[in-house]
Amino acid sequence: MSIRHSFDNFSPLNEEIDTSTPYGFHVEMIAIRARELLANRTDEQLKESLDTLSWILEEGTKIEERAADEALSDESDRDTYVITSTNALRSYMPLFDIKDQATFPEAQWPEYFALLSLAYIGLALDDSGDEEMKQLVTSIGVDPSTVDTQRENNRLEYLLSAAEAISTAEALHQLQIDKQKIHARGGQRRAAKYAALKTFVIDEWTKKYQQMSNRQAGKKIWKTLPDDLKGLLTTDEPWHRFATWIGQHQRRS
Repeated sequence: MSIRHSFDNFSPLNEEIDTSTPYGFHVEMIAIRARELLANRTDEQLKESLDTLSWILEEGTKIEERAADEALSDESDRDTYVITSTNALRSYMPLFDIKDQATFPEAQWPEYFALLSLAYIGLALDDSGDEEMKQLVTSIGVDPSTVDTQRENNRLEYLLSAAEAISTAEALHQLQIDKQKIHARGGQRRAAKYAALKTFVIDEWTKKYQQMSNRQAGKKIWKTLPDDLKGLLTTDEPWHRFATWIGQHQRRS
């Protein structure tokens, strides 16, 4: 079964995980982590977005294969070109715009990796075709227990893929949080400097330039303004801003 059908028999946000099954505890832990990143979504949104995720991986694979063909001149080496779905999705991030989707509004890349993790969990838990496969292999003289063995091997592979995807989702999410904190601190520093600029302008006007028009005072103050404060204004005629501040101060006084 492909990722595109992972949720055919699995409710990504609401399915109860049986922890008594092989690897069940680990599956549940991964599901909890993925669902936390997708807490503001609905099952329906995730099921519809799975189609988009599958398309991204399919289209990205074509791009990746073309890149591999160009990078590997020796055809014998091409069979060694292997990439996991998580690594593939990371490679494709710059190539796809995921923002403007009606079914998955304001989508973020950490959500897509969490979605990929849940998709692999869906695959790990799906045994819907096992009985038919056992009947088939039995009909051709193969021990049907091989189906169970292969199912457990696949389950472990899907579990490892789900763990890789959710770890990447959490790392990207934390990176977003860190960037937001840095941006907020930068904004606070700029706001503090801007307040210092306004204080400087009013102090200079109060001490030296009350007898002038506000515009004339603004021009005088601009000439004496420290360089580190000048960089806060990008307007061509910053003294107009100074005149406005002086006027506001006058009205408040």
